[in-house]
Amino acid sequence: MIISNKHKVMLLSPPKTGTRARIKYYQDINDVFTMHVKISDLDKLCEREELLSKEDYFKYAFVRNPWRRIASLHNMGFQIKPNTIEEQREADFNEWMHSKYFQKVIPMADFVLDHENNIAVDKIFKVEKWEENINELNLRFGYIPKHDISHTPKYNYQNTYFEYFKNNQKLIDLVLNKESKILQVIGYRFD
Repeated sequence: MIISNKHKVMLLSPPKTGTRARIKYYQDINDVFTMHVKISDLDKLCEREELLSKEDYFKYAFVRNPWRRIASLHNMGFQIKPNTIEEQREADFNEWMHSKYFQKVIPMADFVLDHENNIAVDKIFKVEKWEENINELNLRFGYIPKHDISHTPKYNYQNTYFEYFKNNQKLIDLVLNKESKILQVIGYRFD
């Protein structure tokens, strides 16, 4: 998450939506270092950090294709190596999708919607369209960052999220159910 008091802007980021790259990119104007703060926790954060009310900030949220995000979360947690045999990778992912780890994944809606499921941010950006959105952010900040936005994951995998789900409708539906609220707002599809 990025908070700029000078610019009265907050950038909310669910895990695995490019948070670290944005923190690095906007490090010169980030006043509060914290990674992932849900909408429901913004009041507490503002109080703890002695910030203005959350209503005084323009709030952007970032979202990502939920299926790609889940595959990335799995890879981050298990550090899948590119040379892992296909059968093992598939078994690991299938097991993970039915584990407590997947159950603990915070839905992206928690970073975008309030407790009544109303959009609680001023603008939502799709991570996949970062290049289109960065100019708007830079204009909003009135700032030209000195840092490169490129981000190299700590793990190296070449597989697309399609390969993880293997057209397994049960796995696809697990993500669909977990992310149903954000899918209604943003409209990602598994394709």
